[in-house]
Amino acid sequence: MQTKVQQVLTTGAEARWLISLACLLAMMCFSPIFAPMAAAQTWTLAWSDEFNGPAGSAPSTADWNYATGNNNGWGNGELEFYCPPGNNTAPCSASNPNIFEDGKGNLVIRAMKSANGTWTSGRMHTAGKHEFQYGRMEARMKLVPAAGFWPAFWMLGSNISTVGVGWPTCGEQDIMEWGPQYTPTATSSTIHGPGYSGANGIGRRFTFPNGGRIDDGAYHTYGVVWSQDRMQFYRDDWTKPFFTVTPTDIPAGKQWVYDHPFYILFNFAVGGGFPGAPNSTTPSPGDVLVDYVRVYTPCTTCAQPVAIDSGGGAVAPFVADMDFTGGTTSTHAVTIDTSAVTNPAPQQVYQSMRLGNSSYTIPAFTPGSTHTVRLHFAETFWTAAGQRVFNVSINGATVLPNFDIIAAAGATRKAIVKQFTATADSTGAITIQFVTVTNNAAINGIEVQ
Repeated sequence: MQTKVQQVLTTGAEARWLISLACLLAMMCFSPIFAPMAAAQTWTLAWSDEFNGPAGSAPSTADWNYATGNNNGWGNGELEFYCPPGNNTAPCSASNPNIFEDGKGNLVIRAMKSANGTWTSGRMHTAGKHEFQYGRMEARMKLVPAAGFWPAFWMLGSNISTVGVGWPTCGEQDIMEWGPQYTPTATSSTIHGPGYSGANGIGRRFTFPNGGRIDDGAYHTYGVVWSQDRMQFYRDDWTKPFFTVTPTDIPAGKQWVYDHPFYILFNFAVGGGFPGAPNSTTPSPGDVLVDYVRVYTPCTTCAQPVAIDSGGGAVAPFVADMDFTGGTTSTHAVTIDTSAVTNPAPQQVYQSMRLGNSSYTIPAFTPGSTHTVRLHFAETFWTAAGQRVFNVSINGATVLPNFDIIAAAGATRKAIVKQFTATADSTGAITIQFVTVTNNAAINGIEVQ
């Protein structure tokens, strides 16, 4: 929630659904079903606030702390004065609160303008009460679009008050922000750390499909799947992250500061350098509604599904090419026949490939765990058998000797999937290697389930 201008991530390192956490005591894990991918993860609720209190009540102080005042615009030139529940010192009013529960299962954070022109609003956080390291954090919300409004659901490193740390060294994860420049159809997610904060924060916008808006009747769920060295931000469906960030995405030589406890914040800012000033069209009051906030932890012995578009960008449920070394990329617009493949990848996956000697080392599985590996191939350049031949190995064992895509598929421009059982090594990794025999090894997509 610091001042920022969104920077579009350009590394192409979109990531898989990856979590590495301890199971909660007595949690039962199950083996994955190998299709579809989304069914392979079990979550346990660790903490939540459902905001089911009576109308006019305040969220419990056992869960939440409340900010008071303006704090010099919170570093952003903001206009609002934050008023905690029950505060009756001007400009706050205990009888007209900025933070309350509506008796219908919602938290209300209200921004409103007083007769003398002062904006009041609310900011709340769980520091010292509920702090988390890894998991799935989400909130179901309805926002109000207007000039000058800047609502956010985010997290700060709990070491922010430690001497010598502070912001941004503590780390910041903005799970959801909205500003007027996004229009009501989009929101953003951003991280801030030392050397990549403020206007240089690393983030991405999400535009709701099918005419969705931040204020539509359905509400929207904003969340992050956070694991060691990885955050995967999503909207409405955790199995389809729209933005993934890892240590490889931050500027060279800068520090990754997201592998320690964080706490949760909600706030509703007004004005400042990021959203701009409110105007005559800005409603007063304006309400942000929060149906719930929930934190889940997953089971480490449950398989973590992976789907990688080799040589290409993200096309759900496949993420952009990642975890590779070596090779080059190629893309084309040739239509691929997928009729012979059970559970084929999206057409775009077969329209990109990684060529030449290369390997994929996919980490963070449970050591010794068993997985299904599905390798997607389609030949579009060569037209006859024997023109492209290569070897494929998994964790050092050859699984496809002298593999010829055309010979195996029966035609050029025809997809084929080869499926294997693999065991994660002692580090929890599965390594898939492609070695050229004739005219460059090739791979279009990889799934590990």
